[in-house]
Amino acid sequence: MISANRWHVRLLLVWCIYLETASVLARTGEHFVQFIPTPGVVSDRFYYESPGSVHPIEVDASTTQQVRIRIVDFLNNNPELKLHCHVAPLSPDSELTSAFLCRKTSVTANSLCVDPKTQTPQWGEIAFNAIGNRSHGYTFHAELLVGRVLLDAFYFCKFRNKWGELNSNMVEVQDVYYYQIAMVKRDAEKPQYLPTIKAPDLPMRLDCGTRRWSEKDLPTWADHSFPSPFLWSFCELSGADGYTDYQCMNKARKHPIGVSDYFEHVVYPNGTLILLGRTAAAWKYMGLLCRSHIRSAVIFSVFFGGTESNPGPLMYDPNVPYTDSSFRPLSPMFQKITVRQGPGSGTQLVAVYRGSRSFAKTEWTKDGGRIPFGFPEPTAFALTFPELIQRNHSGLYELHVSGRHPSIRFQYEVTVVGPPEVIQDPPALLLVMEGHEAMYHTEIASYSTTTLRINGEVFFPGSPQEHRKLSNHFPYLKDVKIHPLDIQGPRIQYRASNLVFTPGSSFGSTHTVTIEGANEFGYARVSTLINVLPRPAFLKLPADCAPRCLSSEEHTFSCEVDLRPYAMAHVIQSWDWNGTDISVLRGQGDARADYFQTEGITLRLLPVRDPSRVSLFANSHVTCRIRIYYKAVQAALGNSENVERVLQDSKWIVYDSRTDTETRGLSSKVDLQLDSTRSTASAGFSWIAAVLIAIVIIIIIGALTACIVMRSRGETYMLDRKERASGHDPDKELLENKNFQIYERPDLPPLRGSRCSLNDYSAEIGSDADGELDDYNLDPGKFNEEGSFIDQYTTETHYKSTSRLPTLSGQYQPLA
Repeated sequence: MISANRWHVRLLLVWCIYLETASVLARTGEHFVQFIPTPGVVSDRFYYESPGSVHPIEVDASTTQQVRIRIVDFLNNNPELKLHCHVAPLSPDSELTSAFLCRKTSVTANSLCVDPKTQTPQWGEIAFNAIGNRSHGYTFHAELLVGRVLLDAFYFCKFRNKWGELNSNMVEVQDVYYYQIAMVKRDAEKPQYLPTIKAPDLPMRLDCGTRRWSEKDLPTWADHSFPSPFLWSFCELSGADGYTDYQCMNKARKHPIGVSDYFEHVVYPNGTLILLGRTAAAWKYMGLLCRSHIRSAVIFSVFFGGTESNPGPLMYDPNVPYTDSSFRPLSPMFQKITVRQGPGSGTQLVAVYRGSRSFAKTEWTKDGGRIPFGFPEPTAFALTFPELIQRNHSGLYELHVSGRHPSIRFQYEVTVVGPPEVIQDPPALLLVMEGHEAMYHTEIASYSTTTLRINGEVFFPGSPQEHRKLSNHFPYLKDVKIHPLDIQGPRIQYRASNLVFTPGSSFGSTHTVTIEGANEFGYARVSTLINVLPRPAFLKLPADCAPRCLSSEEHTFSCEVDLRPYAMAHVIQSWDWNGTDISVLRGQGDARADYFQTEGITLRLLPVRDPSRVSLFANSHVTCRIRIYYKAVQAALGNSENVERVLQDSKWIVYDSRTDTETRGLSSKVDLQLDSTRSTASAGFSWIAAVLIAIVIIIIIGALTACIVMRSRGETYMLDRKERASGHDPDKELLENKNFQIYERPDLPPLRGSRCSLNDYSAEIGSDADGELDDYNLDPGKFNEEGSFIDQYTTETHYKSTSRLPTLSGQYQPLA
C-alpha cells in the first residue's frame, strides 16, 4: 500500500507541476501589496544590541511584531541598519505608486515619510540609501552615527498602489549610549576617607561623583533595567604605593578587584553603590573607586581609610555586633516596578534593610508561590531576573525576612511592559470561495487600542459613511459586509460576508485586512490578504462516449479549467470513475486502472481487447474533479506517505467540485460495448496481410533474378562447353565435314602500306567503301551479340566450292 501511495504522490506531483506551470504562465504578478520574507534574513528575532554579534542589523518588513535595537556602547564602528521592505512581485498595472520610509520620534508623534523616488530619506545626519524598484519594493540602509546625535526613533515602511496601502511593523532604536554620555557629564569629587566599616554599618550607600542628572530626564522607554555606565572596583594598595586617586586608578586598571568579591551590592543607573552585606573573602588593604568606560580618564569618586592627613586602606571589622533589636527597612516596603520585555541587563529587585543576620531567615515568593524556574538563586537582599524578561514574569514578588526580631515583608508589583505582542499569528493568506464567509482570528497581548484597516484605510464597521467612503475608494467592495471586530481579551476575530466575484474582475472582493494593536510603547500590526475565488470556469468539458462506445476503440475525455483566478492557490485536477478517484483504483490494484492514461487535461480509455473485461466499463460515468488547496499542501504531500489523508485535511482544502452541487457538466456517460465485428475484421486483416506478404516475396524473387542476370551480362559465351554438354564434339565434326577446308595465308612477305580488298580491288582510304562489310559480301545480320557466326553449321554457307583467295589487281602498284 505504501508503494501505491508513493506512486500516487508522483502522479499528483506531475499533474500539479503542469497546473502550476499553467498558473505561472497565466499570471503576470500580484495586484495587492504583500510583504514577503527576504532570503537570508531572520524574521523571528525581535531584539538586537549594539555592539553585538550581528553586523549589519537586518530587519525584515514581514516580521510579525515590533523590533527593538538597543545601542549600549560604541567601540570602533557605527552600527548599520538595513530595513528590507520587499513585496511579492506586482503586475505592471499594480506597481507601487508610493514607497515611503517613515520615521517617528515617539509612539504618539506624527510620522515623517519620504519616498526615495522623489528624495533621499534623511533626518538630520541620518541618511538612508534606497535600493529597489516599484514592483519589488526597497531595501533601506543607513549608518547610525553613535554619540553624535540622538538616535531614538521608530522606522517603518508604508507602501501604496491603486489597490490599497500596507504598513510594516516598526523598528525601534533605543540610544542608551546617548543618555549614558549625558549621565557621566558630572563633576569628580575629591578623595574621601571612611572610618572602619563595621557590620552594623551595612547596608552602606556611596555616591559616584556629584550628580547633575536626574532619572526624570531619562526617556519613557528607560525602566528599572536601564544599564548604568558606572563601574565600581577595589584597588589593592600598600603604604609604599601611596594612597592617591591616581595610584588607585592605575592599580584598578591593571588588576581590578570586583566589589562582588567582598560585598553583596547593587549599583543603580545613576551610579549609586549600595553595600548590602559582607562576603567571606579575606580582607585586603584596598581603596574603592568609581569610574566609567565612557570617560575613562576621570575618577568620579575614590574612598580610602584613615584621614586626609593620614590616609590608609579601607578597613573592615567583623567583630562588632548588631545592637538593633529589630529589622529596620531602608528601602520602600512596597514598590511598583516596570520592566521592559526582552533582554534585561541584570534587572534586580533589591530590599535594603538593617538587622542581625545571625538567625535571620529570608524567603522570596511570586504570587504567593515559589520563584519560577529559570531565575538565578536569590540572596537575602536581591532577586535577579533571567536575562530574557518575558511577560509571564509580571506578578507580585515578596521578600519575607524573619528571625529573632519581628519579621518584615517587602512587596514588589512587577509589570513587564513593551509594545503589543502577537501571541497567535493570523493567516497571511485566506482563500475564500465566492458566496462564502471570511472569518479568522488572531491573538495580541498588551494592547490598549485596536484599529481595523481595509486596504490600508482606517475602517469603522457599522458606519454607513465609512462604508460609502470605502466603496468610493474600492468599488469592488461595495457589496461586502464587514462586521465589527469580535474582541475577547487578547483574541480578536474578523468576519466579512457577502463576498462576490465581480464579473470581469481578476480578483473579485479580494482585500487586505490589517488589525493594529497599540499602546504607549509601540504597535503590533498583523495583515491578512483575503483572496476571493470564483467557482471554476471550464473551457472544455468531457463529452459522452457517443454515438457507439465500442471496446475496440480508444476513447478520450478532456476537461480544461481557466486557471487565471487561482494564481495564489494550488489546483489539482483528477478523474473519478463511478465516484472513485482513478489513482485510488490504481493504488488498490483494480483491473480497470490498467486501461486509463492521463495526459495533461485528457483522460484516455484504452481499447479493451479482452471480452471478459468489457463489462467492467458498462453503465459507468467518468467525472472531472477539480480541487483547490493552499499552496502549503505541496510540502505536506511531499513529506507524507498517506496522500489521501493530506488531501482530505480541512486545513488545506478550499474547494472540491465533488461536493459542489451547483457545478454541472463534469460527468460523461460511458457504456462500453463489445465490438461484434472484431472477429471478421481480424480475419479480413489476416487475409490482406497474407496477400501483401506474397506480393513482397514475388518482388524479392524478381529482384534477385534481375541482379543475377545483370551480373552475368558481357561475359564470354563458351559454345564448345555447351555443345559437349549436349553430346557433340565440334572438332571432330569439322574434320568429318568435306565442305570444310582449312584456309591458310600463304607464306609471303607482307606488303608495305597495303590495304587490299578481298575482291581484288583496293578500297580508297576515307571512301564510303572503306571498312564496310558490304565490300566483302558479308551480311552484318549474320553476326550475333557475341560475334560468332550464325548458322555456320547449316548446309548453306557463305563459303563456295571455288576458291576465293585474295589476289592483287594488276593496277596495284606497290610503294617503293
